[in-house]
Amino acid sequence: MAIEDYRDYKKKQTNNRPSSQGGRPTPPGGRPSGVRTGGGSRHSAPSNNGNRPRPTGTVVKKKKKVNRYVLTEEGKKFFKNLALWTGIGAIGVAGVVGLVDNIIDSQADIDDNKDATAIYGEDTREQTAEDVLNNILGGSENGSSNDTYVANYAGESYNFCSEEYALELAQNAIDKVNALFSGAGMKPLVPGSDTYLNFDKYTLAGLAFTESSFRYSEADGDPLYSSVKARGMCQCKAETLDYVKWYVKTVLGEELDYEFEDLDDPRVSMEVAAMVLATNVENYFKPTRKNNAFAQSGLEFSPELQKSMMLASYNAGAQGVVNRLLETGATSSEYARTIIQYENAFREKYSGLER
Repeated sequence: MAIEDYRDYKKKQTNNRPSSQGGRPTPPGGRPSGVRTGGGSRHSAPSNNGNRPRPTGTVVKKKKKVNRYVLTEEGKKFFKNLALWTGIGAIGVAGVVGLVDNIIDSQADIDDNKDATAIYGEDTREQTAEDVLNNILGGSENGSSNDTYVANYAGESYNFCSEEYALELAQNAIDKVNALFSGAGMKPLVPGSDTYLNFDKYTLAGLAFTESSFRYSEADGDPLYSSVKARGMCQCKAETLDYVKWYVKTVLGEELDYEFEDLDDPRVSMEVAAMVLATNVENYFKPTRKNNAFAQSGLEFSPELQKSMMLASYNAGAQGVVNRLLETGATSSEYARTIIQYENAFREKYSGLER
């Protein structure tokens, strides 16, 4: 059942509502089989330097007070010695890391005849910036951990998932979707494969990083929105979630008990993104499916081309990818290539390592 079936279903729902009740109209714009985020520039490869590129969408901000970090007594003394009276919440972790690095470097340059401890407090010349931060930060009011953290991004504060945690969530999402679709009797997307899906956690993490740089909400808890109201770490629209829930119930015979606000949870965001990709391939790019993209275009099937078109469909919609294939012969997009760039970077960095 493709997106046209879903639209017929929604149209019947709307037409069957009593006119006196009004009801909510079908959400306008975009294709439920893809998540439009308003374009955007290509990102640089992931790195450890804390400089994160701007995401695909434009974040809609609400003006609220950002939670501040809770400092240890040692931390308070540290910032007092630096004459920073506003507290760490106004600086952000990323800024403090650079600040501490500079302090450590500065201490190393101090003349041996001068008392570095008297100037800066505790001598940190033998410590890393991470060591110092562990001493001065007592955690945050909104529950930061090793899995999540608060940092500044383009002048604003956000909640982030760590790379390791994002990969863990991606693997859990893939395991759940594989079990869900296989349990319903769906054959693998690539004939002869051992698993239902045709991608792994590195691909899904690459998609999430392309969409949000692993941000999942604003630091004050407000949702992370794109300019078209796509929400959460994987930037999913309300209509897209509605379509996925309908598909899972109608085709797979299961209930997906998620609401739009649940996309603020990065776990849910990853799962829904994996399901969007799965339904797009199932309906448009699976070689055993009647009138699939390969049959329509005469293009010979390959797992690589299937994956490329699948990734492009998350942004442009599955039918949009098929239309472009028939019109221009294009099997990929800049968006898909960006995801693969990040996928390769994460695979190279983490392949073979266990959390």
